Amino acid sequence: MKSLFFPIAIFVTAFISSIQCLDLESAKEQPCFKIKKTVPLITDDWVQPEPKAIYYPLMSRLDLYRNAIDLLQKDPAEISESELYYDACIVWKCNNETYFSEGFGGRTREYTADPEDDKMEVYTMRPLKGKGYGGKAFTTYSDNETFFFTAVCGDDGQMAWNVASLTPTLPRESVKIIHEHALSLGFKKEFFTELRYDRCHFQNDI
Repeated sequence: MKSLFFPIAIFVTAFISSIQCLDLESAKEQPCFKIKKTVPLITDDWVQPEPKAIYYPLMSRLDLYRNAIDLLQKDPAEISESELYYDACIVWKCNNETYFSEGFGGRTREYTADPEDDKMEVYTMRPLKGKGYGGKAFTTYSDNETFFFTAVCGDDGQMAWNVASLTPTLPRESVKIIHEHALSLGFKKEFFTELRYDRCHFQNDI
C-alpha cells in the first residue's frame, strides 16, 4: 500500500505545484503586430499636476507576469499565481525622467523611457540596470481624465497590453470600453486579467 501511495503523493504535489506557478508560455498570446493608430499620452489637460502614483488595474496576463517576474527578480516557476492578484499591489511612479514600478511589499524596479515624439505616443522602455521587462510601447487609447491604454511589443517578440489609471479601480463602463478596445486591436478575452488593491498597504505614501 505504501509503495502505491508514495508515487501518487509525488504526482499530486507536482500537479498542484504546476497549477500554482506562473506558466509564461501559456500567457503568450500572439507575436508583435503593427499598431496602426496611436494617441498622445501627454496633453495639456491630462495628468496635471503629475500624480504621485499610477495604478495598474487591467492588463493582459502576459503583461502582469512580465511585471511580477521583473519586480521579484525570480524565475516564473518560483512565483505563485495566487500571490499576484491581491498581493502584487503594483503601482508606477516617476522621478524626473526615471520611471519605476513598486509592488510586493515595497520592491522597486527602475526604468528609462525613450520617446519617439514629445507626446509619448510611442516610446521604448528599458530597465535602468540589468536585464528585464522592456520593449516598445504604444499609447492607443485614453479618456484624457483617468486612464490610458498601452499596447506593448516586448523584447521577447510577444504582444501584451496594460491600462494605467489614476484610481485603483475603474467604473464598469470604463472597463467595458477598455476591453472593447483591446478586442478591436486583436487581443483575446481569455487573456484579460486585473489586479485588486483591496488588501494593499503601500510602503511609501502615494
